[in-house]
Amino acid sequence: MSADPLEQLRERVAAAQAAAERLAEETAAAREELGGDVPRTAGVAAAEIQALAAVAQAVKALLPDDLWDGLCDLVRGLLILVRAVLDRWIDAFGSAGPPAPVVRDIPIS
Repeated sequence: MSADPLEQLRERVAAAQAAAERLAEETAAAREELGGDVPRTAGVAAAEIQALAAVAQAVKALLPDDLWDGLCDLVRGLLILVRAVLDRWIDAFGSAGPPAPVVRDIPIS
């Protein structure tokens, strides 16, 4: 590696990007083997989570602690937003709709 810290950072970012691309290709290949939208097996899901954790560790190694903390706060905020949107959709689509009309039997004589 070169003595320039910025150059070292560029090399690390490039290495992390290459690793992420490899992991994405491996994940796509695994999904194709399973038939596209077929539910994942526990092993494939675990492999994807491990790959995601490896990417997160690579990014964490590249960033200073204060920037990593800020990124974590941003992701946490986005997840809270997604949760709020999903809760709103669930409430909107899960409601029973307008009340049913009152029905009375009419005697026929």
